[in-house]
Amino acid sequence: MIRVCETYKNDRLVGFEISGHSNTAVCAAVSALSQAAITAAVNYCQHVSYHFDSGRTSLLVGDIADKAEAVIQTNLAVIKEIIKESG
Repeated sequence: MIRVCETYKNDRLVGFEISGHSNTAVCAAVSALSQAAITAAVNYCQHVSYHFDSGRTSLLVGDIADKAEAVIQTNLAVIKEIIKESG
C-alpha cells in the first residue's frame, strides 16, 4: 500500500512524503510523478530538502514558489488518483 502525507505551512503546500510499495506499474508512475514534483521544487525554490529511498520519497521546501506549488499539487493529485484506482 502506498501512502501520501502532505506538509503545509501558512496554508501553502511545502512538502510531502510518499511511502510504501504496490505493483510495479503503480510504483513506477508514482515514482516518476514524485520526481517531477521534486525537480520543479529544485528549479523554482530555495532551501529544498529531498530524499529518495526504497519505498520512501520526501520533499520539504523552505520558501515555496507559486510555480513549484502548482506542479507539486497537480502531481500529488494525480498520484492520489493512481493509488485510488489501483485499489
